[in-house]
Amino acid sequence: MNLAEVLDDVVELAAPHALAKQIAIGVEGARPMRVNADRNLIEQSVLNLVLNAIEAMHGPGAVRISYFAPPENSEAKQLHLIVRDTGPGIPQEILDRIFNPFFTTKDKGTGLGLAIVHRIIEAHNGTISASNDLLGGAKFEIRV
Repeated sequence: MNLAEVLDDVVELAAPHALAKQIAIGVEGARPMRVNADRNLIEQSVLNLVLNAIEAMHGPGAVRISYFAPPENSEAKQLHLIVRDTGPGIPQEILDRIFNPFFTTKDKGTGLGLAIVHRIIEAHNGTISASNDLLGGAKFEIRV
């Protein structure tokens, strides 16, 4: 699949939610970037991360998706993808639980979104990690 096209679709699907909250979505990376992965599952995973980022922000802000071939010393074989936002970040006390099934901080959430993303990335022999960006906001890193 062409990862750049998948990310274009993610931006298009998330755009109405982002516009409603005055949040810009940017993508940077090689065009095209061919990877061996399930297009629908990768799209579902990145869309979930982007929608979560939008939901976490309360006003004008930005979500940035960057992707590139992994550096030589990386455990990733095909890609390194980062989703960053300018929101409040992830509270330190829950950071180690956010990928657990049924864990949620939302009033109406099921706690399955990030657990499913985690499973999808693992099924692609990859890893996903979450942290708070040094410049503020949350940062999710996918390595496949």
